[in-house]
Amino acid sequence: MIFILIVMPIFGFFFFARLNNINTSLAQKKSSDLITLNTLANTLDTYKDSVEVVGNIISGDKEVREYITQASRAAEDRGKVSYKQMDNRPCLKRYENTLDSILAISLMDADGYFIGEQTLNLDRLTYFFNRTAMNKIRESPNRWTKTFSIQYKDSGERKRVFSYLVPVNDQTDRMIGYVVLFTDTGKMNELLQAYSDDIYILEEEYIIASQKELPMYTSLFSEMQ
Repeated sequence: MIFILIVMPIFGFFFFARLNNINTSLAQKKSSDLITLNTLANTLDTYKDSVEVVGNIISGDKEVREYITQASRAAEDRGKVSYKQMDNRPCLKRYENTLDSILAISLMDADGYFIGEQTLNLDRLTYFFNRTAMNKIRESPNRWTKTFSIQYKDSGERKRVFSYLVPVNDQTDRMIGYVVLFTDTGKMNELLQAYSDDIYILEEEYIIASQKELPMYTSLFSEMQ
């Protein structure tokens, strides 16, 4: 069995194509594999762009801006703990099911504290979006995060996601918070089904998408054994 590693950054991930026919000419396969991965890259770019469009629409919503503004004012008097008694679902309800790959949407203030989060486990979110992580997000033009797991409060179900953060500005163009979209990594598994070669999407050495179901955080090295 021959393995060819083709490195192509997408969201900061990489593609790994496994060629199953040992008799295949590498010279001939190189061109076809590059075409395959270029096609997949374009598909993922389109997918990524669709998520970003939704995020930009929400960040420009007057009701969302007002909600974040009022919540931040309340926090000045009662502290950020007051966010836990709030509920952001009414102002985000119209965006539910906009894309089937967006599992949840939430809001943050300018300091990275979640406002009115009643759907997902807040402790898990706070652990991932810690101060160090938020500093990196602010410094980077790329608002996509690495993958992590969210947990629904009601069912306890966990889902592996990556998230996209969109800054929200007030009428004076001052940044007041973020819209956070949690996107299902499972959607990438679906996109890979159209290809005949085994293709893996990697984050560092871990497989985050493939044509078959794999346990969470399966490393490429263990899968190739």
